[in-house]
Amino acid sequence: MARRSLVFGVIALGALLSAACPVVAHAETADAPSGPSAAPKKLTITVVASESLVATLRERVGSWFTDGTTVGVVVTSELEQSQILNANAGEVNAWVIPISAERALVSFSTLADAHERHLIREVRLLHGLDELGLERLASVIHSAFVALEEGGESIARADAERALGEAGLSATKSTPPSEFETPHPPAERPPQAAPAPPPPRRVPEKAARSAMPELLFGAAYGVRARGAEGFAHGPEARVGVRARARATAFELSASGQFLWRSHFDAAPFSASVQTTALRLRAGVEPAFGGAWSGAAELGGGFDIASIHADASTNSVEARSAGSQLRPTASAALGVLYSRATLDIAVYGELTLLLDDVRYSVGTAHGEVRLLAPARVEPGLTLACRFRSAL
Repeated sequence: MARRSLVFGVIALGALLSAACPVVAHAETADAPSGPSAAPKKLTITVVASESLVATLRERVGSWFTDGTTVGVVVTSELEQSQILNANAGEVNAWVIPISAERALVSFSTLADAHERHLIREVRLLHGLDELGLERLASVIHSAFVALEEGGESIARADAERALGEAGLSATKSTPPSEFETPHPPAERPPQAAPAPPPPRRVPEKAARSAMPELLFGAAYGVRARGAEGFAHGPEARVGVRARARATAFELSASGQFLWRSHFDAAPFSASVQTTALRLRAGVEPAFGGAWSGAAELGGGFDIASIHADASTNSVEARSAGSQLRPTASAALGVLYSRATLDIAVYGELTLLLDDVRYSVGTAHGEVRLLAPARVEPGLTLACRFRSAL
């Protein structure tokens, strides 16, 4: 009887143990992790800029990631076009490419489910990669990284390549603009031979021609109102030199004009005068725009007047022909129309006689003044001239 009770006890204990084992195993299975943990996220940023930006940019970008994302920054001085859109599984590759002092292009690439995902962002930078520029760049990188990782936004590789081409990154290599470089002391180098001098700066041909002094050769025809001596007119020849400074030209010239003989009455005489006018002038020619410019001149010289007189009655006798040397001063204003080597101008001019010029007759009672030419003689001149570089 005791033995039978012992057998039943052993059987009952075995049943209890066999029921307890699955429960323990299930509990242990429930406590164990369901599978391998996900790989940590990784962001690799390649910047075409100065080495000194590495630590600052890594710190700024890293401050935006609080989920354990690993942020790495690499600096390069040259941009390899073929590397921009490289996509690898488990990480996002970003390139920061300065386009100008105020613009940067940022590309993002990753590989997910055997498919490439890409994003292109343009970042406006007011003063390059300064404090504000770095903060704005970090913000754009974070938002694009999140959009790309969550699959909410991406473009195909062909579209990314098209966007890079439109931004002017079609060349195989690119270097950052100088505004993104941080100066640092140059490394010590062994002595080298002095570099060859840089080639002389080339000045555009048109600008070089306009800056060179020019010789002037001109012809003109003018008319003068001389009061009692009547109107005088005749051809004129000029020669001079001109130099330009910015939009204004300066001129020095010498001229000679032959005024045809004019006849007038100085009773009891009939007289005529032929004048040769010799002048030295200095002038300024401000540009008005296009082919037009103004002209202002001051000058001085002499009028050589050759006079003939005939008596109208037998009671008087005319002197033989003679010449007068009349000192003069002149002022002129005009407008010029210029072509490649030819100028056409119209001048209004005033001639001032500096001596007292008069016609008189000697009588028994002394000298009697008959008439005098005008002291100020207005005139008008039409001129053309050719320019030739010295």
